[in-house]
Amino acid sequence: KRFTCVHKGTMQRVIICAVVLSALASAGAVPMKHAAAKGHGSVKHRQYTASEPAPKTIPCSTVPAAFCNAAAGCQVVDEVCQGDPNSPPINCTALMTSTGAAVASAELALMTSIESIKSSAWTTMKGTQAALGVAEDAIKSYDSALKSYNSSLIAYEKEADKLDLLSAQLVELTTNCSIPVPPLTCPGAIMEIKASIAKQNATCELTYIKTTLEEQKMQIMESAVEMQDAVVTQALAVPAKVFSDAAADINAAETNKKAAIAFWTVVKNACIHPAAMPAASVASQHKKSAMKRLSRKH
Repeated sequence: KRFTCVHKGTMQRVIICAVVLSALASAGAVPMKHAAAKGHGSVKHRQYTASEPAPKTIPCSTVPAAFCNAAAGCQVVDEVCQGDPNSPPINCTALMTSTGAAVASAELALMTSIESIKSSAWTTMKGTQAALGVAEDAIKSYDSALKSYNSSLIAYEKEADKLDLLSAQLVELTTNCSIPVPPLTCPGAIMEIKASIAKQNATCELTYIKTTLEEQKMQIMESAVEMQDAVVTQALAVPAKVFSDAAADINAAETNKKAAIAFWTVVKNACIHPAAMPAASVASQHKKSAMKRLSRKH
């Protein structure tokens, strides 16, 4: 409400009006008027300067090294993240946006690493499986050649034993027939044993040739196995390196993601504060006012 004092020449009324206006102005009901040259003037409101809120800061000691920069109000000094007094106040909106994007990017990098190892592992294992298949065939061929060679050796040994037996019989017969008057059957028996020895000797030679051929086949298979062993060794080393590199990539991606989330948390705690709850007295006053308004309605 606006109050006005009308001057009618009586000092008493002027004094009363001045007292009333002064009381109302001090109570905040009306603005105080400054006296004009002729008793009337324009109203001027008192100016209040609200204190500005303290700038938000980030505890740089908790900031991961990858995010220690001027945007966070920090700097790296002797490999330690510290506050930068020359940095401008932090921009919470920009930081929340950039940190959120950094977390999303780190998550994408981690998922990309996982998908990459899945693909490379499958490709690598197919190559390793193929190498193992060839090695398995080579080993089977070598085993077969070894068995054949061993069988030929056994056959040759049997034929050689027969030749040795015939040779021993010839020696014995020759000894028995070396007496002054040998039996009449000696010449025929000696000739017969010599013929058997010649025949058995030919058999032994053929068997030995077969044994030699089987040995050569075994040696060829053995070389194939040795060569394939080298291929298998390399084939097994490739997935080991692939998995080792993949593990390093995934660990690095996880570390980057943890750092991004850690910095996002630091920024969130520095920039986002829950709304302050009203004090008990203020809340009680609001409650009483609401009760009064409610009672007036009824």
